[in-house]
Amino acid sequence: MEKEFEISAGEYLKQIIRYIQERLSSAVVEECIDIGYTVRHGQKIVSSITLKIVDKSFRDYENTNYVIRIQETVYPRTKSSIITKKYSYEIRNIENIRDFVRFDYKPYDNFPHFHINSDEETWGNHLVYPESTNIKLECLNCFKAINIFNAFVAHPNEHILDQSKNERYIQYL
Repeated sequence: MEKEFEISAGEYLKQIIRYIQERLSSAVVEECIDIGYTVRHGQKIVSSITLKIVDKSFRDYENTNYVIRIQETVYPRTKSSIITKKYSYEIRNIENIRDFVRFDYKPYDNFPHFHINSDEETWGNHLVYPESTNIKLECLNCFKAINIFNAFVAHPNEHILDQSKNERYIQYL
């Protein structure tokens, strides 16, 4: 089972490069993206794009303790869509290991494919929509996750998982 996104590989690449350059502090595009190529009918084409943003802070929020980690590999499915077999989109506080939110997608036999990992004592763990979160996880992609995380570092008193205060983040879905 794969998650499909309605965006071409070229547009995905163009948008994620722009996000890295404009939104992240001290992030180097070449360190965050690996592009795989193959040759088809004598022409070199993109076969995969691996996104590996590791512990980067947002521009203008470098003094917060929050960093993001975005990891996924996407593959062109059609001219206008890509797929991934799994992803992990995380924001975490580098000084408090219990302060994190991670959106995960990975097909499991006996476990929810889309779920949120967080501090179990505070928010619960392996949260799923709509039973334990109002975040419609199937609507997420890396761009929406980055937007949610960027809004959160600007408004850390409105937690992403607090269903009475997270409307700001829900709007990105």
